[in-house]
Amino acid sequence: MLPVLVGVLTLFVLVFGFLMAAACGYLAGLLGSSSSPISGIGILTTMAAALLLPLLLGRAAGPEGERFVVAAALLVAAVIVTTASIANDNLQDLKTGQLVDATPWRQQVVLIVGVVVGSAVIAPLMALLYEAYGFAGALPREGMSADSAMAVPQAALVTQIATGIVGGTLPWTMVLIGIGLGAVLVVLEARLRRRGLTFPALTVGIGMYLPLSVEMTIALGGILGWLAERHLRRRTPEAERAGAVEAARRRGVLLASGFLVGESCVGVLLAGADWLSGRSGVLALGFEGPAATWLGLAVFGIGLGAFYRLTARAPG
Repeated sequence: MLPVLVGVLTLFVLVFGFLMAAACGYLAGLLGSSSSPISGIGILTTMAAALLLPLLLGRAAGPEGERFVVAAALLVAAVIVTTASIANDNLQDLKTGQLVDATPWRQQVVLIVGVVVGSAVIAPLMALLYEAYGFAGALPREGMSADSAMAVPQAALVTQIATGIVGGTLPWTMVLIGIGLGAVLVVLEARLRRRGLTFPALTVGIGMYLPLSVEMTIALGGILGWLAERHLRRRTPEAERAGAVEAARRRGVLLASGFLVGESCVGVLLAGADWLSGRSGVLALGFEGPAATWLGLAVFGIGLGAFYRLTARAPG
């Protein structure tokens, strides 16, 4: 049975993964990787795998069998999502390289190196984060505190979907309502866009499963961008306004990208320090209570102010 299962899943990954990578890569090359439906691809793949596997293994496998099916569905989804993500990045990089007259074969060599390096690095980093903090919903390690577990909302959502399908507890009525609501929101977005208004339908879905702490930072970033653009439009001559606004947007995107990369690097360094010491918060400053809250708020406010000043600065 195992060879048949491996063969079917391999074929599923090759066929379904090829189709999803082609779709995501095409959209990434046409519109940019931020417009690629990678989240929807992950959910769709998980649902398809969770529906397919019980047909191969049967539904009387018991709790251990259900856990195996869920794990196999998540593994298949992870492979396909990774494939689609690589297609996103590669197609966007190749398109950018074409615009600046880059050498295609050198680009492809570097992209292959990037995939190899990423594959070698990601597993140890994930293991480090798990050993240092753990993940919400994952099996806890001995002595691991649930309070310090890292939130993984998207992974938790996909796991709940796979578990619900395999166990027969998924509320399909809610899924169908979500599909209908998504279709209505996309139509509404298209109609509003014709009138010069913006309403990203994806933000509604994001707001349903992301934690409030993440949503607040997204909202604050949008407000800062709007304020910076308004400031530039008011202070810049009309002849230079379009160029100034576009330059400010580029600065904002680059600065936000730097913040993301820097936060990730610092997070890995902190996780390494906590793992080596055997306890969480080994590099903490020692502030507790209201003092820690106000200090964090002050640093956050300074960061917002610096972001606004750098983004709203007139070119020149």
